[in-house]
Amino acid sequence: MKLRNQNTYEIIEGVAHVDVSTESYPSATMLIDETDWNYIRSLEPSRVGNYVTRTNRYASIWHNGKTALIHRLLLPDAIMVDHENHNGLDNRRLNIREASVSDNAKNRREYSSNKSGVTGVSRHKASGKWQAQIGVGGNTFPLGTFYDIEDAISARQAAEVKHGFHKNHGKK
Repeated sequence: MKLRNQNTYEIIEGVAHVDVSTESYPSATMLIDETDWNYIRSLEPSRVGNYVTRTNRYASIWHNGKTALIHRLLLPDAIMVDHENHNGLDNRRLNIREASVSDNAKNRREYSSNKSGVTGVSRHKASGKWQAQIGVGGNTFPLGTFYDIEDAISARQAAEVKHGFHKNHGKK
């Protein structure tokens, strides 16, 4: 099916799979619940596309004279909207949630500069040991230095549980 001769989409088990490909991103698909897709279509967008930020891609439409992000249209009163699986094109209700700035920060993906494979765990240059730390409320707290990376990872994971981090925090 086509949306205004622009987007093709297919409904599979109540989920719309909408082609939001562009020349820069030739195989991009937005996922959205069928009822929400019907709502977005009722806004009469000329095309659903993807909006690229420095760190992510989000599904968007041209609405009321400006670019509107789909997740913001689905949760308009939310301070922030968190995509739990870190995929900004996945706008199914099971994947988006209202979040505070703090909650959203506790579900960040792994930084591309991460060398240990675990957020908050790095090699201490002077000693050669592994160090663990965690950032909470704008402050960074050291969790210790360790001979074994597994001990540093355990310290970081325990701190994430203690401070209520999302289970997907630090994942790719």
